[in-house]
Amino acid sequence: MNVYSEQREEYQRYRLNNLNDTEKSELIKKMLLFNQLIKLLVKWKKEKNHQTEQEVLKDLSFVPVIKCLYIVCLLSVREERDKSLFDIFDFEAFPKGGVNKDCYYFIDQLPNYTIRENNGVEELTFRDSSNLQYKDLFSYIEALEKRLGINIKQDKKEAIIKEYDTYYQMLEDAVNDLKKASNFPGFRERERLIELTHMKIWKDAFYQQDSHTMDTKNKKDILDEAMFLRWNIAA
Repeated sequence: MNVYSEQREEYQRYRLNNLNDTEKSELIKKMLLFNQLIKLLVKWKKEKNHQTEQEVLKDLSFVPVIKCLYIVCLLSVREERDKSLFDIFDFEAFPKGGVNKDCYYFIDQLPNYTIRENNGVEELTFRDSSNLQYKDLFSYIEALEKRLGINIKQDKKEAIIKEYDTYYQMLEDAVNDLKKASNFPGFRERERLIELTHMKIWKDAFYQQDSHTMDTKNKKDILDEAMFLRWNIAA
């Protein structure tokens, strides 16, 4: 077992042992939407570059997919609306950019994706096809409960289902913006992806002494950063 595997298992144990009902629901929401982000990114690159699903997943492992998560959250920020994907995903400033720790450390527990070792290197992969047939969102939630060994109350499940479409539409719109962006790097261009996320909000958090939590709740600052990103990638 490598260091990252050990960190991942330790983080999962700690988180799952210390979640209240609301936090369990929030974790499920993150994992559902993160799972769907990967699906959308894979579909895009399969069609554009004529790659297989596994080739795209290998390119996404692991820095690119976490950078893409922060980038689509930024692209979901619009002046005309109050909601964004930052309602669901929070970020901490790591050396290579903003990281949502739950997505980073639970990436092997997603409904459709997991991690495998290939010649001593871990990479994203899709699960066995027998595990991919979920008939509706409720069955996705149940599968995650079983995988994580947690239970959330019925009213929490209904709340997730009620608001899911709103945030999924934001996610889909943001990925569509990426598709149109003429200056967005390829997934293999990791340094360029990292540079895109090294903006003011990341810098402010990274160089703080007490906390590296990124402030994504300030509407003006996050809107400014979103507008700058759009300009930077020609979206």
